[in-house]
Amino acid sequence: MPKIVLSLITKNSYEKVGEYFHKVWLFSLQIPYDTIILIDDSNSDKTSEFVKKFAKEYHKELIIEIKPNSIVGISQRVPPRDKRQ
Repeated sequence: MPKIVLSLITKNSYEKVGEYFHKVWLFSLQIPYDTIILIDDSNSDKTSEFVKKFAKEYHKELIIEIKPNSIVGISQRVPPRDKRQ
């Protein structure tokens, strides 16, 4: 059976949604995943600390990359190319 991985790219998720963040993670347990990949662009450690505790409590492997104030979440619009070229 293929391995299922749950991934999350976030910026201050714990601070923004509070207790709902915990409920979403509990709901995720309905899926038989073994690994969590977290890319965290938060200004604080609350989101990553929560996910670390969750992974430990529910015996999930955790791969985490913390990139405070990086470009995660910033969209850039690329101008269209000139069709005459």
